[in-house]
Amino acid sequence: MMDKPLKSPVFDDPVRILIVTCGPVGRAVQHTKSFCDDLGVGYQTVQMPSLKALPSAVAIAHRTGDFDGYIVLGAGQGRRVVSGALVEQSASGLCLGTAICSAKKPLGKKSAKKAALAALHLVALSRKWGRQRKGVGFKPASEQFLMAGNNQDGNTTT
Repeated sequence: MMDKPLKSPVFDDPVRILIVTCGPVGRAVQHTKSFCDDLGVGYQTVQMPSLKALPSAVAIAHRTGDFDGYIVLGAGQGRRVVSGALVEQSASGLCLGTAICSAKKPLGKKSAKKAALAALHLVALSRKWGRQRKGVGFKPASEQFLMAGNNQDGNTTT
């Protein structure tokens, strides 16, 4: 049984994505940019000199707080080490979609789109769960707050 592909998420608020690239990714970057443009997603691109710099670039960008998610497109040797580091970043809660291939096989449109979809769905999920506040923590049962001083009954509270 084959799963239906997920539709692109829809956002109420603007989304900013960083597209980090390395190596001969060719048209995959253009496909990713076009995909973001079609969805109204803002993006910035940065190119790194080596695959090993990709996780650091994402970490530095994340510390700035300027981006909601990250799309990493790379091609070259050492992809297993880099993929492992990026998986660790994803596990720490970054909204990260990746497509990394060997230098011998070009990165395709389908892989780039899947990386973009992954990042955007994680942004949507992060926003959805980040906004859920009902029943969380030590909140009063009602929307009414009782402050120190005179209350409605004329009694003083301290």
